[in-house]
Amino acid sequence: MITSKGNRQVKELRKLLAGKVLADRFLVEGTRLFEEALSARVEFLHILTSPRLDATPRGLVVRDRLRKLPFPRDEATDQVLDSLSEVETHQGIIGVARRRSWDWDQLLSADHPPPLILLVCGVQDPGNLGTLIRAADAVAATAVLTSKGTVHLHNPKAVRSTMGSIFRVPVFEHMEDEALTALKARYRFVGTAPRVAIPYLEADYRSRTVVAVGGEPQGIPEALSPWMDQFVTIPMDSAVDSLNVALAATLVLYEAYRQRGFRSSRLS
Repeated sequence: MITSKGNRQVKELRKLLAGKVLADRFLVEGTRLFEEALSARVEFLHILTSPRLDATPRGLVVRDRLRKLPFPRDEATDQVLDSLSEVETHQGIIGVARRRSWDWDQLLSADHPPPLILLVCGVQDPGNLGTLIRAADAVAATAVLTSKGTVHLHNPKAVRSTMGSIFRVPVFEHMEDEALTALKARYRFVGTAPRVAIPYLEADYRSRTVVAVGGEPQGIPEALSPWMDQFVTIPMDSAVDSLNVALAATLVLYEAYRQRGFRSSRLS
């Protein structure tokens, strides 16, 4: 039983909680996310559980599943997990997961089904990034890309906001111009804009498409605007200046999903 907040493993977890970015690992907290992670066969490098995990039926299910897996695991006091949690009441489990790698070459060469990609440009709010990944998952999009200047995918709040979608959707972070150039050779880029664009319902998303959205309030960065083949806008009352980026992206992605006959764009 770990009882000290100064324990070495606890200190390592706290570094990740504080936003230290490690290329191969990230924090997962809570029974819902653990269920999703275990179903996706995510590998955990270390897990801390506390007696609070046994307080709910879902917690008991997670503990039972963990008993059958070889992940390193320690028991800690609720006070120790309190010191690691960003939520008001922790659920008795937190762990370090190994990041999954995805195949960029497969994404570049994909033909069938025609891929649908979400490009996130300069979004700084981790909650918005998590919601964008969740929206991409909901419409069975092929992948999510982020440009330079976007918040890190494995910010703890971003991970929580995905509600488990982070374990299913391929995400490629902080794309360099060279990678985007390779993508542009095969994909059509559709960017969202608040004004001076065609209504999003009039665009065609059935071919290989990248839907690009920008952070609030600036939108898609000026440097990336030349990459766009077309800009679309969401018609709204003149009293409203703009929509939240996650809401705007969701509307466009669902229109693409509808045009594709509500069929998955994921790669096998």
